Amino acid sequence: MFHAGVEVANYEFLQKKEKEALSQFFLPLDIEVMHMLLEEDVTLYAGPKGRHRTAECTA
Repeated sequence: MFHAGVEVANYEFLQKKEKEALSQFFLPLDIEVMHMLLEEDVTLYAGPKGRHRTAECTA
């Protein structure tokens, strides 16, 4: 539905606020996805977590 009587006085301001709100919403999600991907890479290249701790390990 379109209302012909509604006029946006400061469209650029609204665009900036919308972009900031979307960034605040998606940034934590993006960080979590990156963390999961990096954990998978570490497991792929270094092996499962805790598998390097053996009785012979004296480091």
